[in-house]
Amino acid sequence: MNRHLLIIILFLSASIIFPLNVDAKVVTLTKEFVINAKTAERGITVKSEDNVFQIGIFPKVLSVEAKIVINQFDKSLYKFPEGWMAAGDVYSYEIIEPAALIGQIRVLFNAGEPIAELEKIFIFENEKWRELDSKSVGRGTARVSLSVANARLALLRNEKILEFGQASWYKYKNCLCAASPDYPKGTKLKVQNLNNGKEVVVLVNDYGPDRSLFPARAIDLDKVAFKRLGPLGAGVLKNIKVTKVGNSKS
Repeated sequence: MNRHLLIIILFLSASIIFPLNVDAKVVTLTKEFVINAKTAERGITVKSEDNVFQIGIFPKVLSVEAKIVINQFDKSLYKFPEGWMAAGDVYSYEIIEPAALIGQIRVLFNAGEPIAELEKIFIFENEKWRELDSKSVGRGTARVSLSVANARLALLRNEKILEFGQASWYKYKNCLCAASPDYPKGTKLKVQNLNNGKEVVVLVNDYGPDRSLFPARAIDLDKVAFKRLGPLGAGVLKNIKVTKVGNSKS
């Protein structure tokens, strides 16, 4: 065999076996969008290939024409914080002209699964996941506003904390307080009755109810708090949402 040809074959083989600078978090799907000046003026929503991940570009948030790239990654390639699991794949977005972004964009995850557990959007930075101040807008759906031109994000689920479920009541201290199996004493929680739109903010001062006996029970309200949401005669409110208020005790 020609000596030069042998060297070339060995070099190619080594390149295939030992690739350099390859990101282990392999992209499974990519979608690109070109936002022209006219579209930037009126705003647009762009979506991942599977429609789970969406970016809302508000009117005049982009100052010039720009390209947006959405990548999708296999969730099995990531290690998530203890107690959290991915509701779906990991996604990233990048605005190729970062200077074009002059305001906030809205990121929306729509997992499409009506779950009861707490879900939050996390950002992947410096090889670590960090929880964002995202808002639940329905079971399996969450959104967050960002002002950065690129980010890698995931919707994570905590199966030990109920966000949606039932609320019972008990006579304890006649206060705007509650017992929670998910949050420690001293935490402030907003409790909403999704059937009538009424809501109340309570302070956790006790533990319960027992999930082994009442798996769908999200919270046990003092009767004063319960009456803000519905009549005591109902016994149990079956469609409530529990949200931690701000940075209260955790």
